[in-house]
Amino acid sequence: MNKYSTEEKQQAIDLYFKNGCNMKKTVRELGYGSATGILRWLRETVPDKVSKPVQRKWKVDYPEEIKQAAVIDLCESNSSTADIAEKYGISRATLYEWKVQYIGKGNCILKQQKLNSKEYYINEINRLKEEKRLVEQELKKTQAELYRAHLEKDVYEKAAEILKKEMGDNLKEFSNQEKAMVIMALRDKYPVKSILEVFDMAKSSYCYQQKQIKKENKIAKIKERIKILFFENHKRYGYRRIHLLLKREGIIISEKIVRSIMKEENLIVRIIRQKKYSSYLGEISPAVPNEIQRDFHADKPNKKWLTDITEFKIGEGKVYLSPIIDCFDGMPITWTV
Repeated sequence: MNKYSTEEKQQAIDLYFKNGCNMKKTVRELGYGSATGILRWLRETVPDKVSKPVQRKWKVDYPEEIKQAAVIDLCESNSSTADIAEKYGISRATLYEWKVQYIGKGNCILKQQKLNSKEYYINEINRLKEEKRLVEQELKKTQAELYRAHLEKDVYEKAAEILKKEMGDNLKEFSNQEKAMVIMALRDKYPVKSILEVFDMAKSSYCYQQKQIKKENKIAKIKERIKILFFENHKRYGYRRIHLLLKREGIIISEKIVRSIMKEENLIVRIIRQKKYSSYLGEISPAVPNEIQRDFHADKPNKKWLTDITEFKIGEGKVYLSPIIDCFDGMPITWTV
């Protein structure tokens, strides 16, 4: 049994056309029925004035390549199912249907192409990673060889500049001091470790030579300063005064080193002393014969006598003592003051 009479249905249809086919306004003014019901009444009564419903095609046919790619992403990607479904513009249910279609039911389309095998892709990825690693390793090796060639070239050039060494000389035949000098010249451009490898030199040897070179450079500067001070003072300052001048300039060094440097550089103070007056005229008579011959022993008394003059300073002036000694017992025979 119909809920609405024929008159009510006709009234609704008339009101619909009166309102300019405005379904919402018609339902509001009518007070009964629904938009779906009124639309059905229109199709039953005046079907030619009502458009037929459009049959929408909800199901979209996706290419097989897209389906396969989506299933592969689902199997291998770390992304969530929702993200993969959104990426391909499908629902999760559709994505799972494709998975069942190609994998769950044993379809061999992907199996024949080895596209559904996770193990295959893992192996393929590992293979590509290994190839990449080998290529990077070869590249690093080539870069290291090129770097070593540039380093050796700069070492030879610096050795020729500093040490006047030829390019054909063997680097390992350089002395440790020469190696250290080249390393110190290139350490701002290259790491010290790399240069040590070129010279085949231990780091401890380099550090020792570096200290020695710095010490020599310091001594060389001090030598130059000592020379300048020596000649500025007209060659009259000895090592003590030179040491004092250096100390005033803030150069801390021992007197022994100053003396050693001045001796090495032949910086000698020439002192001209005035000759004192002497009344000694030399030997004015022939020398007496040497009878004693420095034999101051006698086997009996009064055989050998010795005498000499000794000067003494006392409050009253100078006193001269002249004793005579017997060589037999060393006792004085007599003396004169």
